[in-house]
Amino acid sequence: MEKGGANFRSFVEVTECQCWPMHDAWDKKVLYGAYWRLIRCFDGGAWMCIDEVDIELKSNSVYLLPPNCAMNVWQSGEPIQFFIHFLAPDKYNRVLQRYYSFEVDEFIDMRISSIVRGMEDGVCVAEADWLESVSLTSYVLSKVPLSDLLDSTVDHEVVRLMNRMRDYPQFEYCVANLASEMGMCQDSFIRRFKRFSSTTPYQFLISQRLRLAIHLLEHSNESLVEIAEKCGLKDQFNFSRVFKKRIGKSPGQYRSIRQRI
Repeated sequence: MEKGGANFRSFVEVTECQCWPMHDAWDKKVLYGAYWRLIRCFDGGAWMCIDEVDIELKSNSVYLLPPNCAMNVWQSGEPIQFFIHFLAPDKYNRVLQRYYSFEVDEFIDMRISSIVRGMEDGVCVAEADWLESVSLTSYVLSKVPLSDLLDSTVDHEVVRLMNRMRDYPQFEYCVANLASEMGMCQDSFIRRFKRFSSTTPYQFLISQRLRLAIHLLEHSNESLVEIAEKCGLKDQFNFSRVFKKRIGKSPGQYRSIRQRI
């Protein structure tokens, strides 16, 4: 029995489990993490945007987001959110979809209710509740179709390019030149990049530029023109257009909101 329990717990590793009123936690932010997210929003009033698709978080659904999924999020009011961050075996870490939603069935509802009842100040602390969270995440993860699991072999050439774009998002990147570096035609390169990262080179680059822009808006007094230049977004007009499309607010509005917090 002890050995079986150890094997079961090693299937997923829960790193964080909380339930709380969201306050400003999702208010016009970009979230990104190298872990799985399991989310249930009890009251509605929360949205996320993934690959330019707006998703309203409904109370009768749970949402499963794979590692390295960047999302723009916003909220209305202070909805209560239950979430778990967890790690899974390698073969589950690259999947076809950018997110999954599943209806809350009796098992999911009972597990979440049990975990929340045992929390202290909205944080999972008891060993029994951690086991419940492992059970819940394993169950929901098992709902991902096997046909959606992608080859987990690390593509070191794509990783190298992603690291370059992550470290130097302000540089100009030509897809044709990147494809040439890898000895491929442009279409084949895009397919290979998306097969490994679940996004296109352009979308990945934009997410990294916005990540840098948000950091500068929150932590510097630089002008929008200067930030646009540092982030490789050409000029203030283009910066504002891309930022508002992804985040839902202009850079100036976003900075004003963050400065009042």
